[in-house]
Amino acid sequence: MYRSPYIQSRWVAVDGLRIYCRYSEGDGLPVILLQGGMLDSSTLTWRRTLESLPPRYRVFAPDLPGYGKSEKPSDAPYTTAYFIDFIARFMDAMDLPRAVLFGSSMSGAAAIGLALQHPERIIGLGLAGVYGWQPRVPLHPLAYAAAHLPGLPTLVQTVLRKGPGVMRLALHVAIAHPDAITEDLVEDAQTGIMADGQIRTFVTWLRSELGPKTVHTNYADRLHEITAPVLILHGAHDWLMPLAYAYRAHERFPHAVLHVFEQGGHMVPREYPRRANRLITDFLERLAP
Repeated sequence: MYRSPYIQSRWVAVDGLRIYCRYSEGDGLPVILLQGGMLDSSTLTWRRTLESLPPRYRVFAPDLPGYGKSEKPSDAPYTTAYFIDFIARFMDAMDLPRAVLFGSSMSGAAAIGLALQHPERIIGLGLAGVYGWQPRVPLHPLAYAAAHLPGLPTLVQTVLRKGPGVMRLALHVAIAHPDAITEDLVEDAQTGIMADGQIRTFVTWLRSELGPKTVHTNYADRLHEITAPVLILHGAHDWLMPLAYAYRAHERFPHAVLHVFEQGGHMVPREYPRRANRLITDFLERLAP
């Protein structure tokens, strides 16, 4: 696997917020890797991708507001619409008129939303285990009730801070194959849970998205409007974002390729980095001028 020696980090000012960003500053195609929710940050789902992409690409992996090392304003709405707007403002701050967006889980909906609102800014979309194209989540009534429990952020944070053993068990919810739960993955996940306010951010987003019977962001009926090339990476055992919805989405995009990881769960870029990175690099090669 290619290990880029060019990965750096910096703080970026985005409308007054201090945003932490890891990046590889090439002079080629601009690529933005967008994290998921819950424990995610720029060092979790896309870490191996950032480390492995050839240095000719301009690759940016920011911690979204409320996550990782970035600022976490307590009065921010943390809705999908908020993150869509943030991505556009981040691109402005980095002087990126256009870019390839890769979304994971929660941020997939934001990437799709930006492609619908500003298609001129999207060169291509990469979507891994994403939210945003299904009418409900698994066990929806239970998930809705749990999301609205008083004190949920504190409870989740307290439990997951018990140690690496508890974190390893928690990761089994997202990752199908136990061999993929490596020590460095557990360490990266623990970094997320130790960031004060991060679980509160995710729960705020979750409460904004889950209605009693359906979710509030479902772009399934609008996917045909996205004419940019789309790469879909999805685990066959992703019970959080079931594969059936990825198949339906693939049929609706005008120019999409779907790759199913037969033993994969919810985080295939981290579970199977060699295969995922090869597919991502091939996708980028086709998009490069």
